[in-house]
Amino acid sequence: MTIVILGAGALGSLFGAHLAQAGEDVTLIAREARAHAIREQGVTVAGLANFTAPVSVTAQPQQLSHAEALLVTVKTYDMESALDSVAHLKVDGALSVQKGLVKDEQFARPFWLGTDSGRRRPKSNGRAAAHPGTGRL
Repeated sequence: MTIVILGAGALGSLFGAHLAQAGEDVTLIAREARAHAIREQGVTVAGLANFTAPVSVTAQPQQLSHAEALLVTVKTYDMESALDSVAHLKVDGALSVQKGLVKDEQFARPFWLGTDSGRRRPKSNGRAAAHPGTGRL
């Protein structure tokens, strides 16, 4: 699975390291200084598990084009600008692991389209679910 993690702080790095360790194709999006450190040293996890994992990282999200999953781990106050940086990304599914009162609305905005009736509908990637556990292209 191709997973892009928006935010390479403590939470994003922890998810990224564990997913990479499990064999997933993970790319962290980080600010340049953090990206440089991760390129040089990998991500080190210490505590209940202890390991260092090499994780792909970029400070230039415009270089990415697709993710099967987007995991958003930035702080809520950085969310709008962070999501703007990946607005071009074709994403099959997205998950936010943030806390905050406004994060759900901020998170939903790039993934929903308005309609003439004023109701909103999800942006489509061409896939539809027939029933739970079944997908259709």
